[in-house]
Amino acid sequence: MEYARTYLGKPLSELEYTDVQQFFSSEKTESDQIEFKSCSLSSQIDSSLRGVIESISAFLNSSGGLLIWGAPVGVSVPGRREKAFVGDLTQVPLTVEKDWLISKIVDKIIPLPLGIRVQLISTSDSQVAVFEIDESPYAPHQTSNIYYMRVDGQNKPAPHHYVEALMKRISFPRLEAYIKPGATQIDVDGLSTSIEFMFFNFSPFINEERFYYRIIVVGGVFQGASNSPEHRRTVSGMGHLDYTMNGQEYRSNSRNASLNLSIVHGEPHHFTKAIYFPTALLARLGYIARIIISFSGKTAPMKSSEYVIDFNGNSINPSFSISYQNELLSQRQTDRNITEQSTLASLGVLV
Repeated sequence: MEYARTYLGKPLSELEYTDVQQFFSSEKTESDQIEFKSCSLSSQIDSSLRGVIESISAFLNSSGGLLIWGAPVGVSVPGRREKAFVGDLTQVPLTVEKDWLISKIVDKIIPLPLGIRVQLISTSDSQVAVFEIDESPYAPHQTSNIYYMRVDGQNKPAPHHYVEALMKRISFPRLEAYIKPGATQIDVDGLSTSIEFMFFNFSPFINEERFYYRIIVVGGVFQGASNSPEHRRTVSGMGHLDYTMNGQEYRSNSRNASLNLSIVHGEPHHFTKAIYFPTALLARLGYIARIIISFSGKTAPMKSSEYVIDFNGNSINPSFSISYQNELLSQRQTDRNITEQSTLASLGVLV
């Protein structure tokens, strides 16, 4: 859900400092889906961040929401339980960077949280952080050995029965995929890069059957694949695999029940493939290649990742970057405003 658009009138990525200032030009109060945290330059950053992490954990365990760090200091109002927030923003130190902030948050929340988006919005001397947090399909999450939840606009330790209910709600494993780039070799016609593909099941008590993955290379082909439109081969320990799209696609074959792949907690599924990038093809693509990974299972929903490989500047040591990683396909469609109706319309289906 786009909480920033709901409360601040703009998508998170388009917010400016003045938008947050304008928001607090009139009195605001907290609710189960929006919270404000002030920050003082004179206080310890870890102390302030601890409250932010507790709030994020509470949103993950509840219905999600928006968190503004660097909000005005809350003021008690006679006769009212909730505080009022209005006026000048407080300052998140300019030394706080996005990568550092995300690392601090994910290191303190167990299990590893997904669905957290943050935008640091700065001026020359001030900074505020705005978070969007989705309700987690892998709740309950804890921080400092405490499970928090949102109740009446506040973070409260969750009672045992609530934590137990969240645990019983988890019905599918959390699968994730990662890559590990290896060495690159050059010949007269192109480059060959070795890449290790790793798939994990991070749910301790839920094993997944009929695990399926599909890897597409844009700008290259898998070495060992035939040039025919579809070439199948059996690889020791990997079951029945398909090479398709003239060698640009590599996938497991979960359609054959006798070759069913399973993935369990503590035993990652991994393999290394060499991908050949023809120089002529890379030149047409501006020496930028991409790897797209899609994966799912019998119960796990489809996720996808995209990596960008930049061969400009240093072909022997190309630059790898993450376009997106381990995102639910359903969430990507929501973020891009892809609906059932628009999908059917794009296919020319009569409805």
